[in-house]
Amino acid sequence: GAIHQLTSSAEALDLDLRSCWTWNTKQLFVSLAASYVTPSNVAHDAFVYDRIVTSKTDANLTIPRARSKYKLREPEGLLGAEIEWILRWHQVRSIHWSPYDPVRVVNAIP
Repeated sequence: GAIHQLTSSAEALDLDLRSCWTWNTKQLFVSLAASYVTPSNVAHDAFVYDRIVTSKTDANLTIPRARSKYKLREPEGLLGAEIEWILRWHQVRSIHWSPYDPVRVVNAIP
């Protein structure tokens, strides 16, 4: 089914975010999403992984082969869709945190 298609199309990722850590970093919020468009041209991001990293030593991650921890709202729209894997991370600063801090986004295709 659709969930099997989503999870079988992602590979495990090794990710080193230690260089994102500075003296002013409190934590990093990391997420992996499968972005796709349904046959009715509705765009969706299905988040399959997220994690809060609270120390520089923990910022060297292995994201296991994607297994969605959240229920898909429109799984039927995923059948046959082209999936773009998007990795995002947000640095939460210890001092002067703002919701307008930049969120980094990269295409996560291995």
